[in-house]
Amino acid sequence: MEITMKQYQDKIENEDYQAISDNVTVTKDANSKDIAPKVAELTKKVAESVNEGRLMEAKLEVSGLDFEISFAIQSGIINLPFQDYKKVRHFFEDDQETIVTANLVTFSDYINRSKLRIDQVAKDAADVSAANDQITQMIVANLNLAQENFAEPKKDDKKK
Repeated sequence: MEITMKQYQDKIENEDYQAISDNVTVTKDANSKDIAPKVAELTKKVAESVNEGRLMEAKLEVSGLDFEISFAIQSGIINLPFQDYKKVRHFFEDDQETIVTANLVTFSDYINRSKLRIDQVAKDAADVSAANDQITQMIVANLNLAQENFAEPKKDDKKK
């Protein structure tokens, strides 16, 4: 699917995209077997949506941990999350067509300083299902990183 920057911005601004959400409960020892079935469901829905000419956001809400973390597979035109759709203007002309990609977005206070991590997982969002294993491994790695960061005392706490 190809889309212009202007069409992309209009769709996001007007919430003219398909959005779904699924939940997964994980333990501190979460592994790919826990995550893989959910990823497969979400990527299938993203690919279907893109093949029908629509943008898509498929969220995976995580529970069972001592902190909040969620993931989203978003179709887009650059590695920016939907919330930053206005910034796309800095990279494209209004009528410039580009292929819709798929990105994995991690939202957590414990993933990094920006509380956001975004990774491109498919150069063509219609092919996102081929990246199931890669996405699953990224989610597990991001879960582990966030858990490590959550367990570390904050710099201010060390001084006390």
